Amino acid sequence: MPRPRHPDRAAQAVLSLWDLVLFGLAFVGPTAPYSMYGIATVRSEGHLPLVYVLAMMAMSATAVSYGRMALAYPQAGSTYVYASRALHPLAGFMAGWG
Repeated sequence: MPRPRHPDRAAQAVLSLWDLVLFGLAFVGPTAPYSMYGIATVRSEGHLPLVYVLAMMAMSATAVSYGRMALAYPQAGSTYVYASRALHPLAGFMAGWG
């Protein structure tokens, strides 16, 4: 079995956040709409690009919100922690399990 070239060197991150985002878009973007594109175009009466733009705006707002909440409450638990701290523990429970 071949030996590793540099056994004392640990794996290093070589991709930046921008690289990972572009990779995700290139990998998922072209294949995601295939199954629904025709149906969605008919159902939206030809306004499918507008539907995608509106969905992108909503997802962007959600991503920014989660980023800010992660800075405010840097704990594991995501939605449960955010809703528990900001609203009420019961709200956190319902959001985390719902």
